[in-house]
Amino acid sequence: MRIGELEIKRLVENLGTFRVLEKENLSRYVRRSLNVEEVSPDDLPYKVDEDRFTLFSVRNRIFNRANWDPPVAEMRRLMGENRRRNIEGKRGGFTLADYALEGAAWMFSGAHGREEDESLPEDAIVEVRDELLTRLIKRAALFLGADLVGVTEVDSRWFYLETAERLKGYRYVLVLAFEMDLRAMEMANEGTYGAEVGLGYSRMSVVSAQLARFLRGLGFKALAQGNEGSLSIPYAVMAGLGEQGRSGLLITPEYGSRVRLAKVFTDAPLLTDKPIRFGVWEFCWRCQICADACTEMAITHGGPSWDGPTISEQRGVFKWHVDHERCYALWAAEGRGCGLCIKVCPYSRESRESQRAEALIRARHA
Repeated sequence: MRIGELEIKRLVENLGTFRVLEKENLSRYVRRSLNVEEVSPDDLPYKVDEDRFTLFSVRNRIFNRANWDPPVAEMRRLMGENRRRNIEGKRGGFTLADYALEGAAWMFSGAHGREEDESLPEDAIVEVRDELLTRLIKRAALFLGADLVGVTEVDSRWFYLETAERLKGYRYVLVLAFEMDLRAMEMANEGTYGAEVGLGYSRMSVVSAQLARFLRGLGFKALAQGNEGSLSIPYAVMAGLGEQGRSGLLITPEYGSRVRLAKVFTDAPLLTDKPIRFGVWEFCWRCQICADACTEMAITHGGPSWDGPTISEQRGVFKWHVDHERCYALWAAEGRGCGLCIKVCPYSRESRESQRAEALIRARHA
């Protein structure tokens, strides 16, 4: 069953809803105001030392280490104990009601749905490529609920050691970013923050699964992922969504580090985006606000390095590394997650009110 150019063009036009146009306009206005520059991958400050570099093992993610590493397992146990203590003590912002909301928000995290759909024809052939197809898929991503979307080629260096074989058949990665609410992130020391993070993870799962299903319906291979399967931030950087900062997080022009990331691997013939620079690397050298705010000293006051302090960091990449053991230790002690580094980041605190207002007005009058 063939899908022609006229059908694709009509769907692209129909996907220009208010919310899609608002997101497209906001990104355009913010990037113009920040003088965002597209660059070659060779012009990025992050470097890979092939002699030091090894594929990262998913076992070494700090949360997964709780399944086999006794000290980290103890942190997880302590976190649960302190969560119960918060509830029993009716600690402000961490009552049973707060944790109930957080649990509801996290409900669909990791739920990527079925990879097959018997209701769709298996012989779909899309007769357009590159620019028009890319525009269609990007608009579909925004329509389904992503706030930013970029495309880059698959780079096997960012596969997890255990999942590398499964991902070899894909050529491109669609990287999706989901904004976390500014006011919710300002309550990083209260339970509402945990619910906002959980909502982000649920949106990651649902929207990436929906986008993958759309691609499969068009006749392409597609696999949805959150943080499982591969590293998200390197792909987001290469897809032009932002730069990586001192906090170890992706910093976008539009939302700072107030984003959660998902990915869709596909063989659809798409046009790739270029990495961007807008001064984050240089700013983070001078600014140490996130390092000052971190009570566990998980964020370094020093410069970038090739290796992190624990096995939960990627070896052989020149960037700012975060001490995930110290970070998780704070979670355990508090019985909750922590988002102070996101809360205090100057890029995250920008509300972009004027650009948002203009983006909405232009969308309404398009």
